[in-house]
Amino acid sequence: MATQAKKDLLMSDTGTEPDKLVKNMHGLIEQGYTVHFCGVFAAPREIIARGVAREVGEGKRYNRSEKKLCQTFDAFAPAARAANGKFCIVRNSSGRSPEVYMEGRGGAEISFSLEQGLAWAGPEPAAEAT
Repeated sequence: MATQAKKDLLMSDTGTEPDKLVKNMHGLIEQGYTVHFCGVFAAPREIIARGVAREVGEGKRYNRSEKKLCQTFDAFAPAARAANGKFCIVRNSSGRSPEVYMEGRGGAEISFSLEQGLAWAGPEPAAEAT
């Protein structure tokens, strides 16, 4: 197993179960890992449209519930707080390069509002949480 060999890991999690995500992060920290967190957001309708477009090539059905999708962004604050390394939150909107919206050290008390993130004008210096 990779964790027993202390291999570097990259884990993907949609954030649909924030408590489970945080529990997994704490488990890795207890095993001696430095855990960083990167959350990615875009307009929900845009994310759904991307998923539907991928369905054709991948044959996998993607979430089409905007309400359920918006709930996944609620994982950003507890995951940033749970990290013992760094965290960043990135806006990845179509037609633009990904942009760091917020970054800082894990353990920070942050809040994330999708509405504010989407209204953010872009590449000004990213907010740094303390």
